Amino acid sequence: MPSFETKTRLIALLRLAIGFGFLPAGTKKLIGQRFTDAGNTGAFHEFLHAFYDTGLLYHFVGLLQVVGALLLLTQYFALAGALLLLPIVVVIAVLCIATAGLPTIVTVLCMLGGLGILIFWDRRAWLGVVKRNHKSYLIRNQETKSWAVCGIVILGIFLLSCIAHGGVYRPRGFEPTEPSFYMMPAAVLACVVTWMQLRNR
Repeated sequence: MPSFETKTRLIALLRLAIGFGFLPAGTKKLIGQRFTDAGNTGAFHEFLHAFYDTGLLYHFVGLLQVVGALLLLTQYFALAGALLLLPIVVVIAVLCIATAGLPTIVTVLCMLGGLGILIFWDRRAWLGVVKRNHKSYLIRNQETKSWAVCGIVILGIFLLSCIAHGGVYRPRGFEPTEPSFYMMPAAVLACVVTWMQLRNR
């Protein structure tokens, strides 16, 4: 059975993973870039083309996704981020089940399950029945600071990737010649380094 410290670190990593996952998706919408290539066809892509054509709605959803991602990366406001992203992911899940292929459905259901875990983890907080000093109220203060710094590093990696790529980069396969391809390994490395530092304290 994992210790409480291990569980809190896994929760911190889950927050970082979901937050990091929403940064490119939200930023592309926020700045007005297409989420899917214009030449793609099929019900799923046709919906995304129409969604892109709405303009203001497209930007607004992107803004919500970026805000939710940033809240998750802070660790301190992760519950607010998870609650903000939950209805968005539910809508995406229904859309994917109705129109998309199996890989996309599995991915979005994993994201939905991850958000469910995060919200369940902080259940005493959103139910308003927990005391501040209860050990399951978020992560211990010292560890929260370390994971928050990790979230800032991941945000920095994403921004540097955007600068290097000249836009928002979303991995599409094995592209080692693309500098932004190393964005994901760098983010994972930041999490590993944080975890190891906490273990060695």
